[in-house]
Amino acid sequence: ASEKGYRTVSYLRFINGKGMVHCALLMGKARVAPLKKVTIPRMELTATAISVRMDKIIKTELEYDIDEMFFWTDSLSVIRYCANETTRFHTFVANRINLIREGSQLSQWRYVDTKSNPADDSSRGLLVDDTLRTKRWLNGPQFLWKSETEWPRDETVSMVIPDGDPEVKKQMHSLIVNKQFGTDRLLSHFHFSNWRKLKITVGWLLVGKRNLQRLVGIRKVLKKSLSGTGNDLDEQDTTINDKMERLMMMSQSDSKKGLKLTPVTVEILRRAEQAIISYVQRQCFPEEIEALTYNTRLKRSSRLYKLDPIMRDGLIQVGGRLERARLPDSMKHHVVLPKDTPISHLRRHSQVSGASRQKCNA
Repeated sequence: ASEKGYRTVSYLRFINGKGMVHCALLMGKARVAPLKKVTIPRMELTATAISVRMDKIIKTELEYDIDEMFFWTDSLSVIRYCANETTRFHTFVANRINLIREGSQLSQWRYVDTKSNPADDSSRGLLVDDTLRTKRWLNGPQFLWKSETEWPRDETVSMVIPDGDPEVKKQMHSLIVNKQFGTDRLLSHFHFSNWRKLKITVGWLLVGKRNLQRLVGIRKVLKKSLSGTGNDLDEQDTTINDKMERLMMMSQSDSKKGLKLTPVTVEILRRAEQAIISYVQRQCFPEEIEALTYNTRLKRSSRLYKLDPIMRDGLIQVGGRLERARLPDSMKHHVVLPKDTPISHLRRHSQVSGASRQKCNA
């Protein structure tokens, strides 16, 4: 293809009983470039699709039995597009790739350099003297007159589509954030029936987070130890994956020899409770948290102003004169929770149930 148009040409290659070769022009097509500007790779792909259609016509109309059909192109983009099976292309390219794949096999496609491509004679044009002197347009390229073992083979051609190719669809990742999706809808969606189940669920999330962090740390150590071995990146990743898989299998069969993963403990449940309360406070008291974090005075309009709140362990707690009392900190400084959230109801119900059980036991 060129800016003026795109062409394709077919040749018939005979081999007689003595092994002598003869090539001749069989069929050609040429089309001018569309009025609407189209990129060269797209016109190359269109010319390739026309070649596949010509192949069907030749097989139908020719009286000879064709042993093999080969497709030659000097466009690496076309070969990469046809060989790729994972990338999503724009509709124009995708439709033509589909037509090419339905009418041919990938093994039939070969790369030929521009100087050996007779189709360029048609796309660029030739003077009459050049046509009579070279005769490449009528007789085909020189390599077709030779043995198939001498045909051009460029096995170093990469089939990887370069980054930023305009014909590849860009992957768009969208994230919808609903600011009204607060604690009420979150908890009502998961239907936690009591405070303990909620803590256990969050506890397992914290355990999973800690275990993943440990696995990432072990992977970094293994990668650092293999960085100086001289192996390529693929071999290093394979070795690391094998070692990580063995560690995981050993941890399932024998915890003493394998990778010890963190279980859900009382300490984890305590941290889960702290994380839940911290989440609710961040949702309901963002201004108060900011003020207490930077040791600034609360506004008088704040709901927590009369509680003289303090910040301890990342949580808002009640302050006041109880600081001087001889009581445990958990009794002097209660955590602050809004009254109208599901978490507050779950926690209050669990405390009431706990007090009732203690009273019955007494």
